[in-house]
Amino acid sequence: MILEANLAGAFLLGTERANLVNNRFQAYLAQRSLQEFNALCRRVMESEAKETAEL
Repeated sequence: MILEANLAGAFLLGTERANLVNNRFQAYLAQRSLQEFNALCRRVMESEAKETAEL
């Protein structure tokens, strides 16, 4: 869930900041990136190591 967003984030996602708040970040990802993003979220929750992904 997106709680807040800055102007740069809104620009990168192609929408207004107000449209982002209270929406799922996954809604702004390409379908082909969803599996990698979900795997990243799992790794973040299971590990204390820094995790990265390119979507």
